[in-house]
Amino acid sequence: MTEGTPIDQTSHLSVPRKSDSDDRVPPWLLLVLFLVICIPVFISVYFSYRTPQKQQPPTNITPLITPTPVPVSLGFSGDEFIRGWYWGKKEKFPATPDHWVYTEVDGKDCWHSPRTICR
Repeated sequence: MTEGTPIDQTSHLSVPRKSDSDDRVPPWLLLVLFLVICIPVFISVYFSYRTPQKQQPPTNITPLITPTPVPVSLGFSGDEFIRGWYWGKKEKFPATPDHWVYTEVDGKDCWHSPRTICR
């Protein structure tokens, strides 16, 4: 040794230092962690949206509009409808079928089905 250089007496006792690249987590481990955590989450979300949820129907339904009965006047009876004709005016009653025709018989007005005759 030369005279002016200090002797390092601890160099043979020191532990070799790791390089900065040795402190990093290996990429394959990150991938495995990602797959182990994310795949079950994705599967549960997928099946929770695909599976229809059973919903109970509401028990107390109140209508927005209360129906009120409206009186409807046919203008003639059911017997006249079954018979296929009725005596009336030149204006037919609101419930008269569209295919019925008007005829005048002996000065009387008659609405009837084309297949029947007023008597």
